[in-house]
Amino acid sequence: DVSDSNISDLTGIEAFVNLIDLQCCINQLTSLDVSTNTLLESLLCDYCTQLTSLDLSNNTSLHTLGIRGMPSLYKVCVWEMPITTPLDVFADGSPNFYFTTDCSK
Repeated sequence: DVSDSNISDLTGIEAFVNLIDLQCCINQLTSLDVSTNTLLESLLCDYCTQLTSLDLSNNTSLHTLGIRGMPSLYKVCVWEMPITTPLDVFADGSPNFYFTTDCSK
């Protein structure tokens, strides 16, 4: 559980290869890449108001995604389009994001 409003960098998160749940709500992150955390089932990043991009390109086990209250979020990179695996997305207050398989920066 990572929930400190002073967090601005999660460098090294890729080392936690067995991570299945990540909560990183209300912080100063501007981008987040969890694509190497392939066992991740739940990601809650609600109210990370500075987050602009999110890389989920290899997270085929993901079934819950919380991205509420993120008006700056634009790009959510996913593993396939359309997403055919069950994925519950909670995105109230995040009107500008789109899903894509284009993970280029």
